[in-house]
Amino acid sequence: MKSKQVKNIPELRFPEFLNDGEWEENKLKDICQMQAGKFVSASEINEKKINDSLYPCYGGNGLRGYTKSHTHNGEYSLIGRQGALCGNVTFASNKFHATEHAVVVTPKKHIDTNWLYYKLIHLDLNQYATGQAQPGLSVENLERVKVETPKEEKEQQKIADCLSSIDNLITASTKKCETLKQHKKALMQQLFPTDGEEIPKLRFPEFENSGKWEEKILDEVVNRYDNLRVPVSAINRIAGKTPYYGANGIQGYVSGYTHDGEFILVAEDGANDLKDYPIQYVNGKIWVNNHAHVLQAKKDIAYNRFLKFAISKINIEPFLVGGGRAKLNANIMMKLKINIPKLNEQQKIADCLSSIDELITAQSKKVETLKEHKKGLMQQLFPRSEG
Repeated sequence: MKSKQVKNIPELRFPEFLNDGEWEENKLKDICQMQAGKFVSASEINEKKINDSLYPCYGGNGLRGYTKSHTHNGEYSLIGRQGALCGNVTFASNKFHATEHAVVVTPKKHIDTNWLYYKLIHLDLNQYATGQAQPGLSVENLERVKVETPKEEKEQQKIADCLSSIDNLITASTKKCETLKQHKKALMQQLFPTDGEEIPKLRFPEFENSGKWEEKILDEVVNRYDNLRVPVSAINRIAGKTPYYGANGIQGYVSGYTHDGEFILVAEDGANDLKDYPIQYVNGKIWVNNHAHVLQAKKDIAYNRFLKFAISKINIEPFLVGGGRAKLNANIMMKLKINIPKLNEQQKIADCLSSIDELITAQSKKVETLKEHKKGLMQQLFPRSEG
């Protein structure tokens, strides 16, 4: 009897519901209706909403694009039913089209729509997927999933309101982070000369009469320390405090180091984004494998922090060679053209852009903290499910 109480009562409960007893045991089919959406051909789906006559189109992994037709009008939870991400839950509102790869969930009487959305997330429905090559979830299997439900709809609404308020904070914080990134991008367009120009559109007052920037190739402004790189397979790494860098950033922490100082790391191969090419500024002891080039500014010519931003302005993609695993060869990289001003102007630009990066990092951490808080809160606001 004691274990049953632990199972059907959440760890954290709002005061007004403390004496309401256990949540009821049901199956999903008892509290909602489920039905797969309708087929729509890929040719009918637009990537962007080009006018108001198009409606959101949801598939197995969330929003697919926009289409002229709609299957539903209202507020619903959608469950992805096919693919590696099957079981993911999306909240859709107003008019939208649900494809056959999404299961549309309609709550029954006395079940709050928003509470059901969060409960479906909490159930971790991917665990019920069947199939290897193409995992899938059938409506029949979903309907049999066990679920605990508060007896009072008011308690459902209270839980939904609480989690919705955190989601609103996450959305607002994410938008603020994106705004900062857009601001930085726009500022960089003005602080660096555009192609074919020798002076930026925006210049700090003290440098307005400092003349033209110089065009150089990367080999003239940096030294390359790829020869010190040491790749170590994950199984052979000795745990420690030194960040272990690959093409896309930190892969773990190890004992020892390969480089010590200020460096710029430029992905050699295996970059996960060819449009926003991985380029990082690092300072201190680091361990770098052979998937990232290691550069350091030549003394009295350039600052490392400035070069990080200057190199990130270059469209690297056209200079890559190879097929599926595109590679930036060292000899090609070192011939890339770059515009640089005098050292004191470099420092001013680096300080300005670095301060924005610090704001972006702080905001990103805030978003992640809110997401972790929400995740932990959900574990306490819902009883532990036992499938």
